[in-house]
Amino acid sequence: MLILHAFLPILNKTQPIICEPIESATENRLALALSDIQAGIELISFDNESMRSSLKRPIEPNTICSYSNICTKKAIELYEQAIINSSNEGGGSFVQIYYLAYELRAPWLAKPLMNDLMKYFGSVGLFENIRKISMPSFDLLYVSTYQSNISLYARKGGLVVYANYIAGADSDADMEMEALIKALSSLFARNGY
Repeated sequence: MLILHAFLPILNKTQPIICEPIESATENRLALALSDIQAGIELISFDNESMRSSLKRPIEPNTICSYSNICTKKAIELYEQAIINSSNEGGGSFVQIYYLAYELRAPWLAKPLMNDLMKYFGSVGLFENIRKISMPSFDLLYVSTYQSNISLYARKGGLVVYANYIAGADSDADMEMEALIKALSSLFARNGY
């Protein structure tokens, strides 16, 4: 069975997929970058092959890709890695985010797309300890955590988002999850959802 989120780029007959470094993509209104979640972020170039192998398309670290098509006003895929600066002698803490956002032309597509994202990422092992969280900022929000790995699945109206955030080793996972939800809520509000 072909799932909807894998099918959306295939419908992209008229618009190319544009990929660029995150530093030059500051005007992307749907982007949720690590700097939106944490202060003191310093981007690094480190290729985590195991993370890249689980992505739907190989994407270079610290890159954002965007496209539009018949189903989506705008879709983005972001993969970012960074070091959080620390006052400790040992340096900072490594964090990364893989993020997908789909602003759909037909809001009724949001529910099946979110279900497909959850099935897809669940099949690659990123779907443990999932729980539903009720918040007025979202029509639906699911959070999945495993150690320092936090996955969020959110939708409101025609906007569907998946974010997989790997917090630093010394991080408080609950605080990181709250910061991620707050940043995502702010992104939805900024975009009128």
